[in-house]
Amino acid sequence: MNLNPVFGARVGAQASVGNGIINIGSNTTIAGLSFTNSSITNYSTSNVLIADNTFTGSYTDRPTDLATAQAFGAINVSANALPAIQLDGVDNLVISNNTFLYPQVQTYQSQLGTLGGVGMAPVCNQNGANTSGLCLSGNAIRLNNSTNAVISGNTVIGALDEAFRINNPSGTLLIDRNTISNMRMGPDSNIGTAIIIGQNRGTSTVTISNNSISNNSPGVYPIVASPNQNGVAVASARDLKLNNIDPIEIGLCRGSANYPRAQDLYADPNFSGNCSGPTTMNVSVIGNTIGLPSISGGIKQDADGIDFNIGSNSILRANVSGNTILTLGGSRGGDNGITFDIRGKADARVTIADNKINDVSDEAIDLGFTNTVSNNQPGFAEFTLSGNGFSGSTDGLLNIDLINNPGIPVSSFFVTGQGNNASQVGAVKPRSFSFNTGSFPKLYLNGSLFLQPSP
Repeated sequence: MNLNPVFGARVGAQASVGNGIINIGSNTTIAGLSFTNSSITNYSTSNVLIADNTFTGSYTDRPTDLATAQAFGAINVSANALPAIQLDGVDNLVISNNTFLYPQVQTYQSQLGTLGGVGMAPVCNQNGANTSGLCLSGNAIRLNNSTNAVISGNTVIGALDEAFRINNPSGTLLIDRNTISNMRMGPDSNIGTAIIIGQNRGTSTVTISNNSISNNSPGVYPIVASPNQNGVAVASARDLKLNNIDPIEIGLCRGSANYPRAQDLYADPNFSGNCSGPTTMNVSVIGNTIGLPSISGGIKQDADGIDFNIGSNSILRANVSGNTILTLGGSRGGDNGITFDIRGKADARVTIADNKINDVSDEAIDLGFTNTVSNNQPGFAEFTLSGNGFSGSTDGLLNIDLINNPGIPVSSFFVTGQGNNASQVGAVKPRSFSFNTGSFPKLYLNGSLFLQPSP
């Protein structure tokens, strides 16, 4: 329906919509409204503009009041809760200049993965103490199978696990100039992130640019015992071993074929996953600023600033340039500023240039390659690094880790513009010589062959 005759022209405060779900069709504009514990969903839809609105909470049948959520207090969760905006199969979408405050929290059943030598376990499995496998998610925006989407100029405060959760985009996707802060963590450490994009089919061109991500809240809401539960409290610092967040994460063909362990899989079985055929992502991650706060009490924050996870049949063309990672917080400064985990028969060509990485506990940039397919199907990757600056408590600029390498999982690395100090560039570091029976890649430093180790 056309809401304009209902609300009239905007005068003074925003007209308000409360406690419900608005289901939209094509050629829809929603602008200038105030939503409280309400969500926007859709049916077959194209040409949508959602702009200049305020979303306080989102739809749920078990609401948590805003003050409690802001205080990081005990929350209510429900299988019926929704993100503030959840759209499926939308074509030509713009979501711009909206404000999202503490979306309500949804429960969902996590998928199963291998757990050591003792069979299968749900991804969300609290050290065996709670095996319900129920994860939590409180998204501002969730898009599935979108084509040609823009998410720009939005402010998100207090989302849980993911502010923007985008699965299987096609065409173009632009995520630009958004401000994300006070993220809350649920029990799935692999999907805990501010901006996450997963893909397991088709072709996409993605730009993540000029976003600011800061001030995540310390502490984690645990796995819940039932789909609908009131008063879920944050795990105490004494019981909390990790606080996990990877502010920007890309999952391309990240499924059980290459990531079989429960601790490596994404909890949501519908997110990313195995690719049955060649799947292409052309992605630029440029000009973003990440600054997570230090956390007291000896809590280790396990965070990678910009994190790529790539599996078999993926074709990745990535440009990661001009980003600033101020700090990843935690008592030990997080992990790596930029990291790539590439497994199986993947084709990755990557440029990492002119990033400023400060105050991380491990290498500024970490590249990991794991063979998980037959020996005659090695992957291929080419990495070019230039002009990256790093400081703080790092172990150097670059580490390259090869695991189960039967031949040549990567072609070559070109590191330029980083000075000629070999200590800045970590050696190719095989996890175990017994697993790596083939030759190792060549590493060039400023045009000269720096390292070509053999097993």
